[in-house]
Amino acid sequence: MSGFKTWNNNNTTDLFIVGNGGGNIIGGNNNNPVYQWSETNTGGSNGYGTLSTDKDVKTTGAIKCESLQQTSDIRFKNNIIALNKNEHLDKLQKLIPKSYNFQNNSKTTFGFIAQEVEKIYPNLVDTDSEGIKSLNYSQLIPLLLLQSNDLERKIEELKNNN
Repeated sequence: MSGFKTWNNNNTTDLFIVGNGGGNIIGGNNNNPVYQWSETNTGGSNGYGTLSTDKDVKTTGAIKCESLQQTSDIRFKNNIIALNKNEHLDKLQKLIPKSYNFQNNSKTTFGFIAQEVEKIYPNLVDTDSEGIKSLNYSQLIPLLLLQSNDLERKIEELKNNN
């Protein structure tokens, strides 16, 4: 088994990476594993296994995967209420999509500004310990579907009235 460790001022492990040939572990906080993954070399190619953690995962790079799934089982939910279109359709009109470049990348990106969204939907924005804001884009999907369904209903009404 090989790897390295760094220590903080309290002489406790701040970060460690260990590889044993069958898998790798990145950890922190006194050797408690934070991130785990497996890497397999077959004929010179790399295959990647599972990232498993109950901690937040942050990256400044892209996360690429074949599928991204979020827990949505009713057994884990309380206070389930249908969205009120009268409340949300007006709010959605206030969201202004933007194009921008991240400061470390010249690639044009489309999205929203977290500070602007936070004024309309504070529950979609998270602020970390450094004051950096992030936006939960996936929570916009049900709202946009609500808007799309309402537009479809209005189109059908117009067709039926003509």
